[in-house]
Amino acid sequence: MLFAVTSEANANPYDDCILQHMVNTQNETAAFAIESACISKSSVTLPNPVFLPDVKIYGGEFYVGDLYPRTGFVVKFRNFTGYDATELSLVFVDKKTGKQRIYTETNFRSPMIKGSVVTSLPEPRLGSIIKAGSSTEVFFEVADIGKWDEFLKNHDWGISVTKGIPSK
Repeated sequence: MLFAVTSEANANPYDDCILQHMVNTQNETAAFAIESACISKSSVTLPNPVFLPDVKIYGGEFYVGDLYPRTGFVVKFRNFTGYDATELSLVFVDKKTGKQRIYTETNFRSPMIKGSVVTSLPEPRLGSIIKAGSSTEVFFEVADIGKWDEFLKNHDWGISVTKGIPSK
């Protein structure tokens, strides 16, 4: 006996794009290009980005896949939005002047052990999407701050998801 089963697909725009364009892909380079294009095509600016709660921030020098340390901040957070994040904004506000500094990141690199070197590009979605509901650490390269501990004392700060793919 044979039964036909139909169901409504619950894919998000990124998944739909991948399913549509990845069908006859023959190599990794082409697949990565399609993934990157689908991320760009399906990302939307969040209508009302809010600062994420319960965020931790660490400043200093970090290794993120090349031979030399990079100066900046590592922000640890949970993406509680209904979007798979594709862009984050780290905002600092000077407590005395009110002047804002905004650092935007779309390449979500995590700190690595000193001496670790990335020798090939990761799959685009692994470094360009933070799934809704997941927790992670992201490095923001910030070279113009002087001593990071003093900088944090003199600034209020927050992080928000500014672009993303609706998760369903």
